[in-house]
Amino acid sequence: MAGGGVLQESYREVEAGLFRQKGGGTLIIQNVSPRLRVVNPTQASPPHLKPDRVEILAMADLFDVTRIAPPMGTPSPEGDVVLPPYSLARIIWRDRGQE
Repeated sequence: MAGGGVLQESYREVEAGLFRQKGGGTLIIQNVSPRLRVVNPTQASPPHLKPDRVEILAMADLFDVTRIAPPMGTPSPEGDVVLPPYSLARIIWRDRGQE
């Protein structure tokens, strides 16, 4: 999506960043599109890592004026995970040897 402003920034509807550390890693996925996206943590992980946890924050109902944080979804890390529109997800992997 084309941006504007002083720096003429732009972004993709889905962006991700991978953070690695010894014994595991974390993938942050931002879905700013109006469509559902699907990711499979078991297929996206390096061979020596196992998906351990998935956390998803989705945009709250904008018509609900209650001042509360959006609930965090924690779907199973095994198999397909649905990323709702306008959401932020964190997938955490751990080393298979640390089970």
